Amino acid sequence: MRDCICAAFVALAISTVGADSASASCAEFPFEEQIRTADIIFVGTLHRLESAWTAKHTTIITRYEFSQVRYIKGAGPRADLILVQEGGRVGNEELITSEGVGFREGRRYVVFAYIGMGYHVPQVCGWSPFGIWPDSGSATPVVHRGNGGPILTLQMHHVVALRDHSWEVDYPPGGTYPRKFNESTRTWDLPEYLVRPARKPLYDVVRSADSEDEATSRGWNFTTELERRRYLDRIKLVFLWPHQDLGTRVTEPDFIAWLERICREQSSIPADSTQSR
Repeated sequence: MRDCICAAFVALAISTVGADSASASCAEFPFEEQIRTADIIFVGTLHRLESAWTAKHTTIITRYEFSQVRYIKGAGPRADLILVQEGGRVGNEELITSEGVGFREGRRYVVFAYIGMGYHVPQVCGWSPFGIWPDSGSATPVVHRGNGGPILTLQMHHVVALRDHSWEVDYPPGGTYPRKFNESTRTWDLPEYLVRPARKPLYDVVRSADSEDEATSRGWNFTTELERRRYLDRIKLVFLWPHQDLGTRVTEPDFIAWLERICREQSSIPADSTQSR
């Protein structure tokens, strides 16, 4: 049975996951579409993982077994739900893929997945998984973006998350950066995108994200005004740097309630025609 699962997984990965990940639209896969295309969305604890070669020794796959499972969309086993994806380590041999989803044993996750033959495949083209563990200095588990920074707040059209590294990691002090001449001050200044952003209140964070989205999409050839509005009103993922931390966090119950509401809303909405942009 294990060999059958391995062989079937390779075929499914090529026909579904691989194709989605390779497409240019993956980077613009709307969160609403991620919800609609997922066969199941669940929260569960990864209690065991095991890597093995496929029957013909062509690739390594890893099986992830989840317990304490609760379904937000769809249905399945309450215990020992199995996810399978390519990649893993067997003995001294390791296969690392660019399209896999990262999980850590013992950690709790919210996962979007597709149904396979006796197992499930994680949705690799999207925001999932969301890791759940206590933030530093707190005993209360909170929701994180993958295995990275925490989610700070959930708004109607925005998910605000914290990056897992500082501004200085990407832009070290004393580094050599391009500059532009400022006519008013007669000085050579850093371009705006290289200036360390200040901490802002949530209202300004959301407004800046919407303004940037509006400017980026200006001039796009939308079929109708409704299509344009649907694009601008989609749920956006907004990242802040650690020095911009709003100080808020999202617990598992609050995240699940928010996600369940969106799942109910999306179940009655037709597929988003803007997903291919």
